[in-house]
Parts: sequence; structure tokens; C-alpha cells
Amino acid sequence: MSNDVTISAPTSNTDTHSPEIPISQTNSSSSCHGVKPITVYLSSSMFSPLKEGGLSSNYQDAKVFSYPGATVENIGINFSKDCQAKMVDTSRVTKVIVLCGSNNIDSILQSPKHQRNLLIGTAASSRADYRERCHQDIKDLVMQLHHWAPSARIKLVNILPRESWSRNDLISNINRFISGLAENHRFMDYVSTERDRNLFSDKNGYRKSRYFSTKGTDNIHLNALGIIRLARHLKHIAHI
Repeated sequence: MSNDVTISAPTSNTDTHSPEIPISQTNSSSSCHGVKPITVYLSSSMFSPLKEGGLSSNYQDAKVFSYPGATVENIGINFSKDCQAKMVDTSRVTKVIVLCGSNNIDSILQSPKHQRNLLIGTAASSRADYRERCHQDIKDLVMQLHHWAPSARIKLVNILPRESWSRNDLISNINRFISGLAENHRFMDYVSTERDRNLFSDKNGYRKSRYFSTKGTDNIHLNALGIIRLARHLKHIAHI
């Protein structure tokens, strides 16, 4: 998938619940407001197609860090070792937008992706242990980012929906945990793509598959239209 998809956003796919923020707006070489704040976008491959120029504006810069295939724990490890992250002026970082946990789902269920709706190969207690480990890894990542940029608000985005009920049940559990975590930390916010928006699922909870890649039986990756939709929502969140 081309990284340019966020630059050529058709107006018909604008999120009607967010004000129009052109994805094609690139970063100005100078700002009338002096030194611009920075919003950091951090995820696994979910953020790989996002362009820093498309997320930046005359009012703020964007820095995108994506680590394909990374679990929550590995996102933290990779970010701590990333030379580009070490070069970021953390005094300018005002927001860190994080989407993590997508690659933990199958590990928790211990079921291959092609075996949809099946919970096999593990006892319920083991699944609970894996789930609790994921919860702890999310806490650790949040605190790592808070220590890295103490003045920044950490904005955790919900894990996007899947097609199978077993995965969506687990995703709902983790999303509830993330929401509760944000409520208990003053420097955190929970960012929902579905609450009052239904960007990627309908009102009955079914995934809007037209925004997802057709590769694989339960693929979590967004297609071009889905990436445009996500990028607009994230850019709106970064600018409010």
C-alpha cells in the first residue's frame, strides 16, 4: 500500500463528526506562532501509511513512529531504541497518540488467524493470564511515554474491530481497560473511533469491512479509504 494515500483524501470520505482538516495540508517551513508543538503518533503497522506532512499543519508538527508486527511490549522496546525518537525535542511534544494491542489479540487467544471464532490450544486461565499481561504492558507503555515527555497528553486509541466474535469480545475487554486507565490518569485520554462516530463499525457493532484490507480472513489493516478516515480523525484529535 502506498504511503501517499493520506495525501490524496477525497472530500466525500471526510469524517462528518469532525471539522474539515485537509489531510493534504503540509507543514509550513516557518510558523507565525514561533516554535511549533509536536504531536507524536505511535503504533505498530497501523500507522505505517500515515505521512508526517499530511498530519502536520501551520500550527503543529507531526512525528510518526510505527513498528510492524509489534506487540504492546515491543512497541515500547522499539521506541526506546529508535534513534529518530531520541532526536525529538520532548519539550515541544504536547500530545502522543497511541494505537496499540492489535498484535496481542491472537497471542492472547493462541489461535491462528485462519481459525476464526475458535478458542483452541489454551485453557481459559491461560487466556486470562495473557490478557492481564497485555493490560500491564499497556500501563508500562503509558508510563514510559509519560516519563519521556512529561508535559504531553497521552491519547490512547481503541483497538479497531475485527470480523470474528471471539476477537471482538477480547478487543472490547482491552478497550474497556484502556478507557478505565485513562479515567484514572490526569495526563491520559481515551480516543474512540466508534463512540458517537462509528467510523469502522455500525450501530449494531458489525465491522464496516469496506474500510479494511481484503487480504486474509480477519485482517486488521485498513485499506486506502480506511486510512484516510483514520488519518482525518487523528489529525482532528491532535488539533483540539
